[in-house]
Amino acid sequence: MTDAYKEFGAYLREYREARGLRLREVARNAEMSHAYLSQVERGEPRSLSDEKLVALGKALHHESLPELFARAGRISPLESAILRKNADAWSLFISYFKRTDDATVKAALKKLLGELPKKVEDKHLLLTFELGAEDKQRHGTRKRRS
Repeated sequence: MTDAYKEFGAYLREYREARGLRLREVARNAEMSHAYLSQVERGEPRSLSDEKLVALGKALHHESLPELFARAGRISPLESAILRKNADAWSLFISYFKRTDDATVKAALKKLLGELPKKVEDKHLLLTFELGAEDKQRHGTRKRRS
């Protein structure tokens, strides 16, 4: 077992338990067996498809699917689509910053993010990814009027 799988599994278990959700309930809502989810939580190196990760995010009522994907060591389908759409620009961005120390990268990203318009709170934007209208209402994520 790799440490990354153990860490992700432990994160899932802690997140689920902190919300008072039972393993069988989450597994049922994510449309997977409780045995499989138990293996994931124990950190057994099982491959999770994007669809299963999204289903787990929904079943756990996770506030940020991109964060959940990042904790699994992956990028979300939404982020992947953005990267593909602007591949040349992201390639240039990454090649520039790969030769730069972490503090400089973080400072540049903080400045860039500070310049972006704040139309929607980040957690609401991320939560709406892949959720249907019923889920959006249940979680209080509604489109705000300008």
